Amino acid sequence: MIVWLASYPRSGNTLTRTIFKNVFGIETYSDEKKPDQVWKETHDIVGHVEFDGNWHNVYQQMKSSNKVYYVKTHLPPLDNSQAIYIVRDGRMSSISYYHYMNKFFPGANRTILDILVGNDYYEDWTTHFNHWNPINRPNTLLVKFEDILLKSDQVITKIENFLDIKKITEWKNPFDELNNKDPKFFRQGQTSWQNPNEWSYLHEMVFQIKHLPLMNMLGYNYDAHVAENIAEKDIQEILSMSEKILSDKKMFEQAAYERLDLINRLNKQHKGK
Repeated sequence: MIVWLASYPRSGNTLTRTIFKNVFGIETYSDEKKPDQVWKETHDIVGHVEFDGNWHNVYQQMKSSNKVYYVKTHLPPLDNSQAIYIVRDGRMSSISYYHYMNKFFPGANRTILDILVGNDYYEDWTTHFNHWNPINRPNTLLVKFEDILLKSDQVITKIENFLDIKKITEWKNPFDELNNKDPKFFRQGQTSWQNPNEWSYLHEMVFQIKHLPLMNMLGYNYDAHVAENIAEKDIQEILSMSEKILSDKKMFEQAAYERLDLINRLNKQHKGK
């Protein structure tokens, strides 16, 4: 069976994995393979285990096994298995993910606006949350990144009760050690928002219009204000246009996938003759 450790990127998923490794003695997997350098220096702290072979086949084996596999994911849910969903202030997640993409995947040319509107493989912060719907999804524990740092004992107790597992030692936040080993991957780990230089009035307005409802629902302290010199109707027009482009993009990607699948099936039939 599988227990998912799910989150939008840069929301504290890896930090949660350090709790599993160091408090419960449990190693965890990821459903996506990452560059080796990300885990080489931090395995003993994070407890990452790489799977062998094709993820689709590995997933089926894990799902049907009597053994419990704990799997990190940033993707939408594949099933109704137990899950812990980690959420972080959407501004912090988004800006951290922007820096991550620029450092590790500069060829993708992701902008902050791309991240905020969801022009990305993982879509946007609110859409990702809604895919998992951790407040109403059965067998799901919602954990805040900020609580992991500021109320870690309470979070660990919740995990113990939710999964019926027992801790073997106390947890000490290993962020400084992780940051020393890999400062590109483990950047700052902040819990309070301070407008970075690259965060413009445009970004602020887009974030408010698209993500403020979820920020409020989750109880994040957000001092919403109207950005200077930018009309809300203009931002709404930008968002409407971007949503249409993203919708068209998905439609074309699906059509291309279906065409490729048809070509592969025809090739197999031809080879079988």
